[in-house]
Amino acid sequence: MKTMKRLMWVLFPIMLLLAACDHWGSPEDNVIDCTANPVFTLGYGDTADCGDWSVTFTGDIEDSRCPTSVTCIWAGRVDVQLQLGDDLISLGLPDSPEQGRSRDTVGNQVIELLEVLPVPVVAGEIPKKDYLIKLEVSAL
Repeated sequence: MKTMKRLMWVLFPIMLLLAACDHWGSPEDNVIDCTANPVFTLGYGDTADCGDWSVTFTGDIEDSRCPTSVTCIWAGRVDVQLQLGDDLISLGLPDSPEQGRSRDTVGNQVIELLEVLPVPVVAGEIPKKDYLIKLEVSAL
């Protein structure tokens, strides 16, 4: 009986650790194929494989959009950073020549920021892990 209890105390933590490891998955689970899906959504830290290059949603997020629960004079904007190979680029919405563009060219492809979620509801900072961006990749 004592042997069974000892065995249970040893096996139970091991089973918990194995279950936790399986839950997180591998980094490849977060890679999206943008050659098959030219319009795709990335979560913060996710990567899209676009054939000759890849794009990762990483870096700073500057979000000054007006929360939907308040009335603002200015709608605000949101800027995100994307890692393209060795380069870090910024894309923003709304598209503005003065403040930042919503698209950039990578080789013979155009990458465009279509949407940034969530839209702020109340004033306050949104954690990076909660952001999703919708991108479109198209040929020149």
